[in-house]
Amino acid sequence: MAPKDPARQELVKVYTAADEMEARMVQELLENAGIESMLNARVAPGLFPSTCGDLARQDILVFAARAEEAKKILAEQYHGGEAN
Repeated sequence: MAPKDPARQELVKVYTAADEMEARMVQELLENAGIESMLNARVAPGLFPSTCGDLARQDILVFAARAEEAKKILAEQYHGGEAN
């Protein structure tokens, strides 16, 4: 069972978005399913804006207790395949 304190819960990467727009769309999809998510960008937004390449990628993280559910939702949404 996951700790009740959010600061003590493990975060798991469930998807890597190509850019901020895709990341926000994935977050909204998860939010609509009742799954809280966070973004982990390689560069802070607005610091050095990048719209392509490795610096634009953003990881979507969810609490471990909801990770499998999130991965399933994303796999179904994105071409019926596995989420990355």
